[in-house]
Amino acid sequence: MAAARIGGVPPRLATERLLHSWDKGTKNARHRILRDFIETQSGKTMVELNGEFAMMSCLLLARMVAWLQLKLAGSEPTFLLLQSLDVFLSAPGGTDFVTEFSKMGGFGAVLEIIKSPKSSEKEKRTGLACIKSIASTGVNFQVMLCKNRAVEALGECLGISRDPNTQEAARDLLESLPDRNVEYLDQVYSAFVKTLSAPSFQARYLSVISLPGLQRQRSKPPTVSMVDPLVDLLECGDLQVQHEVYQLMKLLMEYDEIQLPLVQALLRALRPPESVDVAATLAPSVEVPDGTEDVTFEPGVPVYIRQAACAGFIRVFVDGHNPANAKDVAVLTALGKGHAAEYLLHAMGNLSYADSRKHAAQALQSLLKHGSEPVRDTLAEAVGEDFPYTLQDAVDIDDLSLNVTPLQSETMRSALIRLDYAGNAL
Repeated sequence: MAAARIGGVPPRLATERLLHSWDKGTKNARHRILRDFIETQSGKTMVELNGEFAMMSCLLLARMVAWLQLKLAGSEPTFLLLQSLDVFLSAPGGTDFVTEFSKMGGFGAVLEIIKSPKSSEKEKRTGLACIKSIASTGVNFQVMLCKNRAVEALGECLGISRDPNTQEAARDLLESLPDRNVEYLDQVYSAFVKTLSAPSFQARYLSVISLPGLQRQRSKPPTVSMVDPLVDLLECGDLQVQHEVYQLMKLLMEYDEIQLPLVQALLRALRPPESVDVAATLAPSVEVPDGTEDVTFEPGVPVYIRQAACAGFIRVFVDGHNPANAKDVAVLTALGKGHAAEYLLHAMGNLSYADSRKHAAQALQSLLKHGSEPVRDTLAEAVGEDFPYTLQDAVDIDDLSLNVTPLQSETMRSALIRLDYAGNAL
């Protein structure tokens, strides 16, 4: 494509012939031009590209953008075009290229590609590379991207993509947008909250990692709508995922507006449906987030995995709470008023899942050790006067929980049934 490769033909004439070939060429001919362009022009600066095409490089850029828009309308593959466009967009000193690309409607076209379910993962990744090149050009272009609904498009791309590399690229771009554009912080935050309900566990996991940093930058309290999807994410039995969820939950507990909804969601999760189709809901069918293959994924019913994880979080919070911190004390109070003891007893009586029994027993033991008299009274009334002392002094809590008998299970679960009759259950 370079003038030197065309027998010494002057750059202007070579460019005119190239543009003529593009205008008259078939789809295959244009693809050959694009492949040659990528091979020979990648990594060149704007000055070099303008010299190569006799200051007519924007005419080639315009043709590429126009064909991209036509392909988008016809749902045709766009990978080669996107790769060629990024040669212009990523060119050092290529501010003029990005400006022209914007004027031609290129921003909207690329954003449409990354959020379209019809786009391949390769197309989405290349589209994200174009957006990254645009954002790297300057803060003004970041603002222009946001005005073209880039936040929404990146959030959708993160939520619908199946490839971990695509998802991470979308997450990184989305997270970077408020760095120099604080006015878009809430939009980005909301996009990550929305992704907590995405079908992909990997997308939800990445959102959980990003949300704490964004929340700390905000002057507003967290969004209550994130609570239930966050608790539901604990159905993924991956320990790394659960750790990140725990970290976000501990942060949320610092906000008065979230404490009660989160405590209530945790307690509700301790009481899964009575009828569970085990064969249809085994955890190995759940997607394991990329990069966590080294963690053992324990088989089990997702709602039981969530039950055990919620009991585990209560234990972690109680063991780590600061009695001098009013926020921590408020959470313990909410647990008591929410009848945490009855819900944990219900989980400890789950003969179908050993981890539920173990984590519930550990949580109850922690509550007893931190001097919760209402918990002691509840356990004594529900199971027997000796039970609170047996539980508190147990050296091997695992052995105690693993040897729950069917009769003990019924007794433990009856405490929550009595709450139902009294109208005090959640």
